[in-house]
Amino acid sequence: MKHFPLSVQTRQALARPSALAQTAAPTRSAWRTIAVLILLVSGAVPRVWAADIRTLKVDEHQGRYTVTYDAIVDAARDDVYATITNPERWPQLSHVVTAARVTGKLPDGGREISVTLHTCILIFCQTLHKQEALRISAGGNIETVVFPERSDFSYAYEHWQISGEGRRTRIRYHAEMTPKFYIVPLIGSYLLKAKIRSLLQQVTASLEAQAAP
Repeated sequence: MKHFPLSVQTRQALARPSALAQTAAPTRSAWRTIAVLILLVSGAVPRVWAADIRTLKVDEHQGRYTVTYDAIVDAARDDVYATITNPERWPQLSHVVTAARVTGKLPDGGREISVTLHTCILIFCQTLHKQEALRISAGGNIETVVFPERSDFSYAYEHWQISGEGRRTRIRYHAEMTPKFYIVPLIGSYLLKAKIRSLLQQVTASLEAQAAP
């Protein structure tokens, strides 16, 4: 095969790095900026509700999401407690929960709950299922623990503590969850955390709306 010598101009062009190579990969801060812009365009940025939200924090480490939430809502404690402990009323709290029902009783007195969730991040939508144990103890403590073999989460634990007097109720919530479904690194995690924050704010607003005269 005959080889043709490269011209001086061609050799110089090949030696120069391309414009694409000169462009640095986006930093974590840049990805966050992109995520916020996407959320603004999609209308997914959480609204600020009337409730006194003292803490609303979502962290992620090695695929596990940890949620800490503490708020005072304008709703009677008994009304809030009755809603949180009745799975059939959960779809009234958020459009993300499309179905929830009791499917059985546990030997320790708890209840087995089936929950269906439907959520969208941008144009990507997923229907998720959770089969979990719901246990209620004295003092307004409510716990759920997922059955991973029958859920789209390899681990999920939630704890609610409901307290208050009159028309004001304090809700303290802690959750840890590890989804089985794939989440795009960096931007996907950032959007999911924003979605969780938005969901909790929506639940707060729904509880207050239901308690309104």
